[in-house]
Amino acid sequence: MAEMKRLIIGDGEFEIVDEAARNNLSNIHNSVFYKNIVYETYRTKDTDCYVITIPYKDEDGNVINPYMAYSETETPAEYARNHGTTFTSNGAANMLKTDGTWQVPITFSRGEKIYGTEWTGTPVPNDARIVSFNQDRTITEFPVDAKLSDLVSGGAYNTVSVYYKLVENSAVLDLSEVVVNEDGRVTDKNPNLAVGVKSDKTIVFFVCDGRTNINKGLDSIETAEQMVSFGCTDAWMMDGGGSASVNYKGSKLNRNIDGDGTIDRKIRFTFNVKKDVSNDVATEAFGKIGEEKQNIIKQIIPLTKDIYRINGFASGTEVLEEGTDLNNIIAVGRYEANPNSLAATIENCPTSVAFVMTVEYLAGTSEFFYTIKDYYGNIFVRRNHIYSGANHFTDWEHVVFESKQDIKFGSVDLSISVNANSFAYDIDVPVSGLTSDYKVVCTPQWAMVYVGIRSITTDKFKIDVKNLSDTAITSLRLHYICVK
Repeated sequence: MAEMKRLIIGDGEFEIVDEAARNNLSNIHNSVFYKNIVYETYRTKDTDCYVITIPYKDEDGNVINPYMAYSETETPAEYARNHGTTFTSNGAANMLKTDGTWQVPITFSRGEKIYGTEWTGTPVPNDARIVSFNQDRTITEFPVDAKLSDLVSGGAYNTVSVYYKLVENSAVLDLSEVVVNEDGRVTDKNPNLAVGVKSDKTIVFFVCDGRTNINKGLDSIETAEQMVSFGCTDAWMMDGGGSASVNYKGSKLNRNIDGDGTIDRKIRFTFNVKKDVSNDVATEAFGKIGEEKQNIIKQIIPLTKDIYRINGFASGTEVLEEGTDLNNIIAVGRYEANPNSLAATIENCPTSVAFVMTVEYLAGTSEFFYTIKDYYGNIFVRRNHIYSGANHFTDWEHVVFESKQDIKFGSVDLSISVNANSFAYDIDVPVSGLTSDYKVVCTPQWAMVYVGIRSITTDKFKIDVKNLSDTAITSLRLHYICVK
């Protein structure tokens, strides 16, 4: 077996030293998923964003044809995993009508009607329409109240009902007269979902998080501007908010809204892209991917004493060299300067005696938290906020222990539900007497879980949890120390 020195697992992609293992994983992925459908994640306007690009043709020159699906029992995330899709998002929107009732417009998949009856009444969204992604990847737009005969004669193929149009002829439209619903406005910041097309028939899906302190969301104009920046000639606003569910190779990209961030909402309609393989083959491949990941982890852990990183989690200790500048350390991990003579040479360091430093990623942000504990028991903390590609360090703060009443520590067993390779958000950790002016450090008992502190309030702090394993977890033991 070839020696492996590190394993990086991030966003469903794998980088490993063992070429045989790398090739095995690549072959499994390529048998089920399109290679040239890709996604990018970035942050703008205090919001995490994701963009998925679906080209006109695959790597072999065949047209990639999406399809619509209808399911009463599966969420979009479940549909993606159960059917082995390369891409899945929520599809047709349920439209509010002026009489207070709701209706889903007639929906087509591959040229056949799969749902809906003739439209009655007046839709509240005054620019609502039906967008057909045709077999040759051209686009046809219909009014939301189009008759079945009009859709058939117009060649409707795969149809998505949308709330309003954002972009036309590569320009952001005037949305000032658009009515969304009784309460919604285009100036509201939300977790938005949009779809667009480029002149070369590429389909672009965009989704952003929102409605939290960490992710503000985007308004309609900002969303339209994003679509133009991707090169879209036309783009439309889909059903976002808690309904937005964008899934890539079986993993949901955007944050859940329902159930305090734990529930993917059941949406009957999904927009999908899938290779021509059976569900059984896809399910088997998902299983093999999970097995291969587990095998690699089992092999790599005994073989190295260096730092292992799995989606930002680090274990092991890196010994700092003489003269190291702490401002050059921007990777999650644990670092040691020992003995005192070496520690005294470290630059941008708040202490001159031996110390251990930990660097943690603050979940949902672009910030890192640094903690130094030195030989005399002093504790120093600071943050590094990375934006525009540059580091922005705060000054080191000395944590002073004035009395025992200013320290709260302990362990707690949390009942949580986190699927394999998934997130859970806003989980309460009760600590009696805690206030917002405390600093909190916490560590999960299980190494395959990453924990980030979201907020600190009266009698509790909130955490985000990422399960890095291929097995769902229902409980978590957490150790914490709170210092004021």
